[in-house]
Amino acid sequence: MDTVLIVLCALIALFVIYLLVNAARFRPEKQADIPAEPLEYDAEAAGAHLGAMLRCRTVSNRDESLMDWAEYDRFVALLSELYPAAMEKLHFERAGKTGLIYRWEGATRDDPVVLMAHYDVVPAKAEEWSFDPFSGEVRDGVVLGRGALDTKSTLCAIFEAVDKLCRENYQPQRDFYLCFSGTEEIAGEGAYAIVDKLQKDGVKPCLTVDEGGAIVTGAFPGVKEPCAVVGISEKGQMAIRLSVKSGAGHASAPPKNDAFSQLARAIAALEKSPFKARMTETSAQLFRTLGRHAGFGLRVVFGNLKLFTPLLCKLARALGNDVNALLRTTCVFTMAGGSEASNVLPSEAWATCDVRILNGSTSEDVLAHFRKVIGNDNVQIEPLFAVEPSPVSPTDCREWQAVSQAIRHTWPDALVSPYLMTARSDSSVYTSICRNVYRFAPMKLSKEERATIHGVDEMIPAEKVAKAACFYERLIRSISVSC
Repeated sequence: MDTVLIVLCALIALFVIYLLVNAARFRPEKQADIPAEPLEYDAEAAGAHLGAMLRCRTVSNRDESLMDWAEYDRFVALLSELYPAAMEKLHFERAGKTGLIYRWEGATRDDPVVLMAHYDVVPAKAEEWSFDPFSGEVRDGVVLGRGALDTKSTLCAIFEAVDKLCRENYQPQRDFYLCFSGTEEIAGEGAYAIVDKLQKDGVKPCLTVDEGGAIVTGAFPGVKEPCAVVGISEKGQMAIRLSVKSGAGHASAPPKNDAFSQLARAIAALEKSPFKARMTETSAQLFRTLGRHAGFGLRVVFGNLKLFTPLLCKLARALGNDVNALLRTTCVFTMAGGSEASNVLPSEAWATCDVRILNGSTSEDVLAHFRKVIGNDNVQIEPLFAVEPSPVSPTDCREWQAVSQAIRHTWPDALVSPYLMTARSDSSVYTSICRNVYRFAPMKLSKEERATIHGVDEMIPAEKVAKAACFYERLIRSISVSC
């Protein structure tokens, strides 16, 4: 018995030593310090240009009759007014109802680059804001209004960079396509029309850059440095409607198993039985990259990621919303309805949820999970729409290096890391024509600033727009002739 105990203790000691040695070796990789040419942009002018864009009420809506098409046309005309040098050299054409394509001719048409953004915005209730959400006011160097972050700011920064380079008579080494949709917020036709047009023209981009991650601080456990997280993939999305039909009647004599009771039990069952958590290779890259910069205790975990993955998955919910979203398909109910009077039993009770599908799973997997967990044929499960998870873009190619280098030259203190984008963007549409699709909004954003996206009092300092323009200029200049 003593011998068994001694052997067991020895094995435990060896295991602990193994963990500690891996943690000690799991340190930041040395990166060459590459000096960058200083760039300057007029923050005041960039802020004024963005403010003018925000005054265009380009609010998208699934009901097209509620969209103000005059505001959309005003926005397109405004771009020509703000950026005359660029407009002299760029070839402009429309795609569909809202898609805008600006082609900047390079020395070769081979391996073009797409720079993306969207110019539609979500609605804003003026009574909830402390200022007019469509004023475009610049107050103490801060641009105020809906779309200041999502994503007229990046569209503005792209044009600031391109217009400057056009004034300097710079010719890019390859074609650049500036592509902007006006229906991103409703997953509408804009991006599809643009990609369809590019496909018909035989355009095969070597690189596409869209919104997505940003430069954030305090978002990764134990890492103090700012982190530039670049989305190399994004989760899929579904909207699912659950409904239960029942005989309408007076609420004074309710049946034993009414429609809302059955619906509530179905929702509770889904909450009690979430999708299984698992580690994708994309999330593993994030942990392996940023985990090297954490304290020693956390490096024990991230330096031995395969061993600790089961524990991380088990604790996914406890580790916070962001970590949980990285490790599992998520489901949240956002809409519900039934009777229009409190004393009337509904003939149908319904609720709609938003599902974000983890890479490696499909919409069919989601529906199978719903059917198994709910286990009630009276509950109708109706998928309203489904977009599958996007392919994963590589991080061992020149295109990734070009994006990473442009980030490091603009924010030398930032740690660049791939990550899984848990939201959905138009860039998923471009994966059909481009292998290297990277999702990064080139701005250092605080937690408070990020909270205003789709929220109230959206704003951005004009100097951040100017710095984003520096990133785009460096990216344009750094792309080599052969991808």
